[in-house]
Amino acid sequence: MSLRPFWHICVTVLCCASAYAASTNLLRRDVEDAQAGASVVLNNDNFTSIGGLLTVPDTSVPAGGDPSQLYYGQAVLVLSDIDQQYPIAAGIACYAGNENGCQLVYQYPPSVEATAVPSFPISADDVIILTVTVVDNTTVTINFFDYTTDQTVNERLVSPDAQPAPYVQAAWALQAQAPANGPYISFGSIEWETSTANTATGATVGPASGTTSADSALATVSVTDTSITITQT
Repeated sequence: MSLRPFWHICVTVLCCASAYAASTNLLRRDVEDAQAGASVVLNNDNFTSIGGLLTVPDTSVPAGGDPSQLYYGQAVLVLSDIDQQYPIAAGIACYAGNENGCQLVYQYPPSVEATAVPSFPISADDVIILTVTVVDNTTVTINFFDYTTDQTVNERLVSPDAQPAPYVQAAWALQAQAPANGPYISFGSIEWETSTANTATGATVGPASGTTSADSALATVSVTDTSITITQT
């Protein structure tokens, strides 16, 4: 399966009295992509970790789609600096059509581009717990735990290029890509549960502290303090 790079999440910090600044333009939409999710931006603090629980969706070629084409979607959690220089991302990538199946993926650019986790097969309805932790400005750890199969993998990623700015953005999101702007991969709904991010000052925040955005052709988004539900339209 060929991996697609993760997208950049465009967030504008707003000046406000709250510790958390909401974005008016959460997710950037490229011509071939549609996106949906929730994002939190910090003022005067930075993120040290992000986590969430996700059930692997049962994906398929959409109604009216061409099974000889590739339909692609990825559900990821992301930590990034405000300028999107080195966004850390981890999650699940799923395919339907001329390639089928799902796999765990992560990135830590510029040294580690979008990469699949080897020897860790996942299936629809597996419950995956993901955690990304910032060790320092050159090192992160990513933990995947498949609660259904009791498998665990830990990735320690080191970059020779130090992250020049703190991680002030956290997001839980879905991106889908369709051939020739056709219908998007069929996924039903994606729910990030027990979704929180921790900060350097000891605060714990969830998606309700930020804002949501969605391409109407793809999905709608609803949030609680610790969950995000992305439902296909």
